[in-house]
Amino acid sequence: MGLLALGVYLRTLYPGLVGIGDTPKFQYVGAVLGTPHNPGYPLYLMLSHVFGLLPVGTLAFRINLLSALSATGCVVLLYGMQRQLDTRKPVAAAVALTAAFGPVLWSQATLAEVYALAALLLAGILLPLLAWGRQRRPGLLLAAAGIFALGLGHHLTLVTLAPALLLYAALVDRQQALCPRMLVAAAGLQVLGLAQYLLILVRTVQGAPYLGSQARNLGELLDVMRGAQFTDRLFAFDLRSVLFERLPHMARLVWQELGTAGVGVALLGLAVLARWRPREAVLLMLGLAGPLVFILNYRVDDPEVFLIPCFILTWPLVGVGLDALLARAARLSVVHRRRGVPAALAALSFLLPAHQLATHLRASDHHDRTFEMRYFRALFEQLPARSVVLAESYTVDQMVLYEILGEGFGERKGVRLSAADGDSVRTYAGRGRAVYAFRRSHDALALDGFLFEPVRVWDARAAGPPRSFSQRPFPLFRLTDLPDCVAIGNLGWHDVTAQARTGRLLVKLDNRDPHEARLVMYLATEQGREPTLLRRRGRGRPRVSTRHFRSQAALREAMTADGLSAAASAHKGNGDGVAAFARVAQAWRLEVQVNDQGAYSALTLDLGGRPRRALARAEVDRPNPDRGRLCRAARR
Repeated sequence: MGLLALGVYLRTLYPGLVGIGDTPKFQYVGAVLGTPHNPGYPLYLMLSHVFGLLPVGTLAFRINLLSALSATGCVVLLYGMQRQLDTRKPVAAAVALTAAFGPVLWSQATLAEVYALAALLLAGILLPLLAWGRQRRPGLLLAAAGIFALGLGHHLTLVTLAPALLLYAALVDRQQALCPRMLVAAAGLQVLGLAQYLLILVRTVQGAPYLGSQARNLGELLDVMRGAQFTDRLFAFDLRSVLFERLPHMARLVWQELGTAGVGVALLGLAVLARWRPREAVLLMLGLAGPLVFILNYRVDDPEVFLIPCFILTWPLVGVGLDALLARAARLSVVHRRRGVPAALAALSFLLPAHQLATHLRASDHHDRTFEMRYFRALFEQLPARSVVLAESYTVDQMVLYEILGEGFGERKGVRLSAADGDSVRTYAGRGRAVYAFRRSHDALALDGFLFEPVRVWDARAAGPPRSFSQRPFPLFRLTDLPDCVAIGNLGWHDVTAQARTGRLLVKLDNRDPHEARLVMYLATEQGREPTLLRRRGRGRPRVSTRHFRSQAALREAMTADGLSAAASAHKGNGDGVAAFARVAQAWRLEVQVNDQGAYSALTLDLGGRPRRALARAEVDRPNPDRGRLCRAARR
C-alpha cells in the first residue's frame, strides 16, 4: 500500500524548481541552513539539508522528494491508526489509500512544503498513543510524547492538539500518565523539542546566506517561535464572519476532500466509536476542534492546508464507519446464506481510492511542469559573471535565490540579487556590473528614466537548432543606460533637446492632489512626423493636441502667446533654442493635459523624429520641480 502511494506521488512529483508560493524558498533554504519565515521550521531545515545531500536529481527534486516520502509515511500510519481502532485490514488499506489520493494531501506530496511533514508527525503521534490506549505500555506513551516534541520543532500549531492528547491520556490511564516519572520524562522531551529552535539563533549569529527569521536573543527567538510575523492574521474575523463566512467555507473544503458519502460514513464511524470506544471518540473529536478553531480565526490564502490535521483525524472515522457497514452486510449475508457478499463488499471498498485517483489525477500530475527549472537554469548559465538581478516579486526572487544559493551561481559566477531602487542600480552600473530586471522592476525603473533592452534567454539544451524561451511569464531586460532626466515642474521653459535626442521622451507628471497638469513642447525638426502618444501608465486619461507650423509668423505668434521668446527666455539658456526654430524645415507644438487624481501619470511620447531643438514647460500643482520630469526614452 505504501509503495503504491509512493509510486503515484513520484509519478506526479514536480521534477524541479517551481514558482508556487514558498516552494522555491524551501527548495534551497535547508541546503544552506538558512531560516525561512516564522516560525523558522528548524526540523524541516535539518531534514531538507540531509535530503539535499542525496546523489539524485537536482536540489529542488530532492526536497520535493522529502514531501513525497513524508506523505507516504502519513498514509502508512493512517492504516496503522485504523487497525488500532479494530478496522479490518482491507478497509483500513482502502481508506488510507483514499486519503492518499485526496486533493489536499496529494497536492502537498508533490512539492517542497512543510505540510506533508506536519501530517506525518501528527499521524506519528496518534498511532503510538492509540496503541498505548490498548496495551498500556509506558514506552508507547513516551514515543507519542517524543514525536510530539519533535513536531514542536516543526510547527507550534501542533499545540492546538495538546488538550485532546492530554485528556485522552488521563481518560485511559490517569495513574500511569500522571506519575512523576512519566511527567518528568515527557517534560524533558518537550524541552529537547523546543531546543531545536536554537538553530535559528545560531544561524542568525553566524550570518546564514538567507535569514527569513532572525533572532539574536531569547526574546527575539520567542517571537519567531510564536509566529510574531503573522500575529495580525490571527483572530482577524469577528463572530459574524466566523459563523456565516469562515465556517461554511471550511465545510466546503471538507466536503471537497471527503465527498458527501465520506462525510456520512465518518459521522457513522463517530457514532460507532462513541458507543464502543468513547475515549478514542473524544480524542479524535477534540483533536479535530483544535486545528479547526485555529483556522477559523486565521486569515490565510490557503486554509485547506491548515485543515490537513482535521483530515488526518477524520479518515480513521471513515474507516470505522465503513467497517461497521461491512460488518452489518456480513451479518445479513449469514442470515440470507450468501457467504460471498462480505468479501465482495471488502473488494468493492477499493473503488474509493480508485475513484479518488481518477478524479484528482489530472489536477495533481505535475511531472511535466519543467518550464521554471529549464528557464532559470538557462538564464543563469547565460548571465555574465558578476551580474546583478533586480528584485521582482516574492516568488520570482525566491527562484532567483534558488539558483544563486541552492545551485551555487552566486559562488561560481558572482551573481547576486539586489533591491530594485535607483541608488542600488546606479551603484552597480557604476562598478561595471551588468544589471538585469524582470517586468515589474523594469517598468518601475523605466518611469525614472532608466533605459533597458529586452533580452532573450536561449534554451541551449533543446533538441535541434537553438531557440529562445517564451518571454511571457518572465520577460527579462538588461540595463543599457542610466537616466538622463530634467525636472521642469513649474519652472517655466527649458531646453530639453538632450533628453529628446532619441526621438522618444518619457514624461512623468506627479501631482500631490487631483490637478489638471499641463505639458507644452515646441519641437524643431528637419524631417519628422506628427508627435504621438505611444504609451501611458498611472492614473488619468491624457488629452494630446498637436499643431504644425507652416510659417515663421505663425510660429512666432504661438511662441509669444506661450510666453516663449528669445528675449524672455535668454536668461534660462533657451535663447539659442528659440532662434534655432527659424533655421529648420518643420516646427511642431505639442500639448498634453491630464488629471492624475493625485497619483501619477507617465507618458511615452514619440516625437516624430529626432528634433534639432526641443523646448518644454510643465505646470503642476505644487512648486516642486520633480513633480514634472522629462527623461530620455529608448527607441525599440
